[in-house]
Amino acid sequence: MRPILEPHFKYVRPDADIQSLRAVRVKYLPEISCIVRYEADIGEERPLSIYGKVQHSRRGAFTHDVMKALWDLPARASGEMLLSEPLGYYPDLDLMLQTELPGEDVKGDRHSDLFMAESEMAGRTIGHIHASGITVGTPHTIDVEIQRLYDRLEQFKMSSPKVYLALRDLLKQISARVERVPPEAPVPSHGDYKYNQFLYDGNQFGLIDVEYFVQAEPSFDLGKYCGHLAPSAPKHWSDTERSNEARRVFLDAYCQVRPEYRGARFPLYESLSLATRSLVVTWTQGRNWDYTAQTLISLSYERLKTRWGE
Repeated sequence: MRPILEPHFKYVRPDADIQSLRAVRVKYLPEISCIVRYEADIGEERPLSIYGKVQHSRRGAFTHDVMKALWDLPARASGEMLLSEPLGYYPDLDLMLQTELPGEDVKGDRHSDLFMAESEMAGRTIGHIHASGITVGTPHTIDVEIQRLYDRLEQFKMSSPKVYLALRDLLKQISARVERVPPEAPVPSHGDYKYNQFLYDGNQFGLIDVEYFVQAEPSFDLGKYCGHLAPSAPKHWSDTERSNEARRVFLDAYCQVRPEYRGARFPLYESLSLATRSLVVTWTQGRNWDYTAQTLISLSYERLKTRWGE
């Protein structure tokens, strides 16, 4: 691997004297993907690192194209967006290389100033992506999201009848509203936009994981993000209040970048996001799973009936 990696290390640090290289497995999902950190000993306390990702079905080529398009955005060049730089894709190895993006996962503490700051930055970031005009990614419609839930719902018909019936009725209402509300014009979309898709290095938030990039309605990303802001097991009423504040901060920041957005289908997508979370809770069946699932379904109903701007 050294002949492949060395030019990239020299690109990142032209003055570096590479003494040795080693590979560290970071994450491995059998038959799906593997993330490897390549560490170069350059005689300093901390090694110089480059990350490699191997994905099935040539997904690495797609991910590289998405990252390159994002890297070329004016918002990235001006510092308004932070992400890893794609270094290259090697089809013979199904390997994509990228620079290290320092930082740690953003925790789900709704009361932290960091969580609120991340929500504001996330709103601006996705606004820049939606306004970018990037053409990479296949079309993704709300019908796909609804059908995915219907397909998974049948698995719980006997094991979780209360959740099954509540979700089935909810999906019927969502489907009926979809027919009445015209679709929004598609935009380049992250595809899995949540607060845990960022790393924080003590100064900036960096965007990660763009493998699910699609062309979708803007409300798809916004609804998914907001649907994951609500705590699944709040310990105090203020937890929910803070999540609502983060939701407002996120949407306000987005609208500053894209003031023309009108949120026509936002309630539909936010409701679907919460419905999906309830199904995940039912699948994992952790502590108080039945209560948690039904609470998320109730909130999904509420969001479905909440008009944009309220």
